[in-house]
Amino acid sequence: MPSTKTSNLTGFTNLLKQVYTLVRPYGLRKLLMVTGVSFLQAVSQVVSVAAIFPFLALAADPAQFETSRVGQWLMNIFPNMGNQQLLVISGVALVVALFVANAFNLFSEVYRTRFTWGFAHWLRMRMLHRINDRPYGWFLQQNTSILIKKATQDIVQFVNGILSPIIDGTSRLMITVLDRKSTRLNSSHTDISRMPSSA
Repeated sequence: MPSTKTSNLTGFTNLLKQVYTLVRPYGLRKLLMVTGVSFLQAVSQVVSVAAIFPFLALAADPAQFETSRVGQWLMNIFPNMGNQQLLVISGVALVVALFVANAFNLFSEVYRTRFTWGFAHWLRMRMLHRINDRPYGWFLQQNTSILIKKATQDIVQFVNGILSPIIDGTSRLMITVLDRKSTRLNSSHTDISRMPSSA
């Protein structure tokens, strides 16, 4: 018998396939765009957080910072700059990076919201067109007001309960994966930079 974890994974995979089948006619380009925006949001957040570490290293130990890769790169660009000026420039660059990351984060949230509710409007209009194409006799046997109201509520529940969480979860998964890779790189660079001093 399959384990509960395997069955849950299979059910989630089937759910993703059904959601993709439903969203695909809305536009593959729009789906790729919202995925790309979510990926860029993850990159911007990880970069902005990772930019804090060089600034803290510079503030804590300027001499050790100058021997790092980031410090050598900055010293090559600004060869005649002192530690105080370098600290100010790094702080300003960090504030700008955080501002840009937050602005892009807001843009990404708005973009995803417009995508999900644009899809809801498209699906609602598609449903209304199909109802409108029914023969006259069908309308005599149905309470169309209740039918349309229920279908509209189902679309809203689908967007709020399934589509939006999947898109948001995908974005947060990207952030988590990139953040772990960035943490590993930062820790490896720290270990390398500490090797000469411990020898």
